[in-house]
Amino acid sequence: MKDLSLHILDIAQNCYTAGASKVCIGLEIKGGTCTLMVSDNGKGMDGETLKMATNPFFTTRTTRKVGLGIPFLKQNAELTGGSLAITSKPGEGTAIKAIFNTTSIDMLPYGNLANTFMLLITGYQQVDTIVDVSWANGRYAISTFELKNTLNEALDNPGLPRLIEEMIEENIAASHRQQEPGQNA
Repeated sequence: MKDLSLHILDIAQNCYTAGASKVCIGLEIKGGTCTLMVSDNGKGMDGETLKMATNPFFTTRTTRKVGLGIPFLKQNAELTGGSLAITSKPGEGTAIKAIFNTTSIDMLPYGNLANTFMLLITGYQQVDTIVDVSWANGRYAISTFELKNTLNEALDNPGLPRLIEEMIEENIAASHRQQEPGQNA
């Protein structure tokens, strides 16, 4: 994975595949740390599957024999001096928390977060995807259901995804600008 947005896309895809009706994606950037939290109310994992989740040669998919998303996320977090933690219960869902040291030379670029969040919000309209991005002094949150209710229409109108992406991009940038001078992002 070349950037954090691709990790978010991969982990969220796992949530949708697990049958989640609600997916929460949190990204908190402050004090030299970037914390990525993704949780869902999907089918969850039993203890044995949870133990194997960070093994690249383990997957529950039948389409291929490796599962690299979570192992790469763990590796990229640890390369910065950070960590990865996963909790899960069958029938209740899964939560993943990756912590990155943003001052590390191995910190991934953030990537196109606005495009990633737009794809997740508009691509899985039956799931309430809640995105919450925060910096030391700024925050932006959006959700699929909130957006659908505000617009009072489906999010698959041909021109709407691009407008949503622009809105997310502008709001993330505005919340980031609220950060105090001299703080790491």
